[in-house]
Amino acid sequence: MKFLGLGDFLKILIDQLTDLVFIIDPEDLTLLEVNDAACQVLGYSCDSLRGMKLVHIDQEIEDFAELSQTRSMLIERQEIHYESKLIRKDGATFPVEVKAKLVESEGKSYICAVARDLTVRKKQEDALIERNRVLEEFKRITIGRELKMIELKQEINRLRNIDQNHASR
Repeated sequence: MKFLGLGDFLKILIDQLTDLVFIIDPEDLTLLEVNDAACQVLGYSCDSLRGMKLVHIDQEIEDFAELSQTRSMLIERQEIHYESKLIRKDGATFPVEVKAKLVESEGKSYICAVARDLTVRKKQEDALIERNRVLEEFKRITIGRELKMIELKQEINRLRNIDQNHASR
């Protein structure tokens, strides 16, 4: 039986994750390592993704100034959490939640970023917003109908009182 080294074992574990995992150079935001999920979801081979800049796959980071700002924020806070949209090889985008942390290994800094696909959650949120809109409209119509019924009952009672007053004379 062959025993795996810790690095090999961790790579196997990381490749089993459904979240997208990126190891990034904090100096120029080059993708140094990616897991299998990142390659499959983005539509690139792992070799193609390695060496790409974050700006090529993250729609929210459009220019070098934003890259520098993101890097500075990460260095200052050691960890950041944000929502973004990643870009697939075919140009399609999808929403993600990103958690990135600055890590040290053997005297060198790296960014470890984990991105979770939010497509299903966003669709559920949109459906919930639509349901709430429909319920609010139903409530508005129903309350309006009820108020109209109260007004009609009051008018009927008023007319009955007038009719009773005429009849009693």
